Amino acid sequence: MKLINSAKALYNEYPRQFWLMITGIVLSTAGGSMIWPFLIIYASSKLDMPLSNVAALISINAGTGLIFSLIAGTLADKVGRKVVMNFSLTVNGIAYFLLMYAHTYPQFAGLMILVGLSNPLYQVGADAMLADMIPSENRTDAYAINRIANNAAFALGPAIGGFLATRSYNLAFYAAGAGFLIYSLLLFFLARETLDIQTLSKASPWWRLSPNMSLKRLIAPFKPRPIDAIKLLDENPSQSEGYWRMFQDKNYMAFVATTSIGLIAPTMLWILMPVYAKTNYGIPEALYGWIPTTNALMCVCAIRCHKHYSETSYSSRAQCGNVDLCTGYRQCCADEQFLGVLA
Repeated sequence: MKLINSAKALYNEYPRQFWLMITGIVLSTAGGSMIWPFLIIYASSKLDMPLSNVAALISINAGTGLIFSLIAGTLADKVGRKVVMNFSLTVNGIAYFLLMYAHTYPQFAGLMILVGLSNPLYQVGADAMLADMIPSENRTDAYAINRIANNAAFALGPAIGGFLATRSYNLAFYAAGAGFLIYSLLLFFLARETLDIQTLSKASPWWRLSPNMSLKRLIAPFKPRPIDAIKLLDENPSQSEGYWRMFQDKNYMAFVATTSIGLIAPTMLWILMPVYAKTNYGIPEALYGWIPTTNALMCVCAIRCHKHYSETSYSSRAQCGNVDLCTGYRQCCADEQFLGVLA
């Protein structure tokens, strides 16, 4: 009974649209993770090319995502969070369906570009929508719940995707595309735009995207209400300096640089590990899928523990995390029976 009451209290603490987003995250992340861990294996079998060429598809995807990340925030501010999120989810779903029919390198590269340009649009739009809905004092817990849901969904995806892929990759692609499109439909029909700005519903798309268009002259297709972001721009013009203001923050840029360097190793590991496991140890997709599932479940537990020990400094927790990562990667390299990956 106490557990039920706690769950009800947690549910009532956040708006219903927040829980709609959490449900959608589970659907889309579970769908995408059915394919993503096995994408290099699938592309290698289709293209019959060296691993370096196939792995470059991931670099194409990441490079496109980096470029579109720079404009995602502007789009989310000018056309609305819901629009960019719907666009991203729909494009992702269509791209996963089209991957079934890709047989040449240019086809795979084109679809990786398509996925790369749409992914940051959803992430930026979702983060902005969450910040619009949740008061600042509750945002840390809200983002933690968001991350837990993401990792829990990733725990489901690879195990199910590996099972489907050993029978037919098409089944996994159908499931992945359906997850994104279902979330897109839920968002379209059940979610409201959280960015209330003047004349948005009356403006043409070209006029809305004009770089000279001011946020204060736009309006959302919903009942207007005060917007903290617009008030901030009115009260403090320096907030509109964009990326230049961010680049001037040396501490933040140092954090971004060190985080980026720290992500190189896990990215390499997770991209190459499926092919490495299958080629050198004969581990099929159905069995390998439990490795990222185990990792995701451990991440859920770690996030939950960190929430309870919030008095620990963020830097201390980050340092502990980096030490754990280094230990795990070393074990992966040293273990000759592939058991180190569970570290």
